[in-house]
Amino acid sequence: MTRKKALVLGGKGSIGSAISNHFVDLGHEVTSVGRHEFDLTNDSQIEDFFSTAPADFDFLIHSGGFNVPKIFEDLSDQEIRHALDTNLMGFLNIVRRCLPYWKVKCAGRIVVLSSLYGTFGRRGRLPYVMSKHALNGAVKTLAIELAE
Repeated sequence: MTRKKALVLGGKGSIGSAISNHFVDLGHEVTSVGRHEFDLTNDSQIEDFFSTAPADFDFLIHSGGFNVPKIFEDLSDQEIRHALDTNLMGFLNIVRRCLPYWKVKCAGRIVVLSSLYGTFGRRGRLPYVMSKHALNGAVKTLAIELAE
């Protein structure tokens, strides 16, 4: 088996750590980042990361997420945007960075861990539910567009 490179977003949480460890056990090189070292809402931080590390990842695993449990009337626009930026837009920004490498190699795998709330609604979870619904739609569309 050829050694591959994996980038695990949300890789410091319990699920992301398990995924990272599994990829290491399979013999792959893993870059595992958590929210404290790699803020998916911060375009400058993403730019800095990719200016020092090539976007030559064979696997992109998105297991990061942000959830603020509040009912709608208590939510701020900033909290809603933060969930959208963390759960969706940051991921899309990373895909955009990896895409040139994948096109050259005619390869690349994306694994996204969403949530049941990407299909169902739940009281007090509007930003999370909204962002996971959008994430699921984005993944379906990326699969269609990038499958070739």
